[in-house]
Amino acid sequence: MKFTFPEDIEGYLSEGEGRLLYTLAKRNPTIGHIVELGSYLGRSTVCLAQGNEEGKRTLFAVDRFTGDEFVGKRKSYYDGFHANIEKYGFGDDVMALRGDTVKVSKIFTQSGKR
Repeated sequence: MKFTFPEDIEGYLSEGEGRLLYTLAKRNPTIGHIVELGSYLGRSTVCLAQGNEEGKRTLFAVDRFTGDEFVGKRKSYYDGFHANIEKYGFGDDVMALRGDTVKVSKIFTQSGKR
């Protein structure tokens, strides 16, 4: 898959950073999972998903989806995140885990099962 930077998705990730995530996700396409800590509206998630050739690995996006002091707090960013992932065709390849990263890490196993 050719890399396309998702500039229409709000976020702080630059195109160069997005290309790096894409390249890193392409490496070792059959080893382990991809875990993203902090996803906001999915700009970086889409870059990682593009590098995850044919969805061979599960891409976990871990976030509270409630915002923070940098992006502002809202009730939920999850619907916007999900819409962006679907728009780029990765709805079946990304598993969003809603919650605090520390709390999610305590229930997450290497197999990806909770």
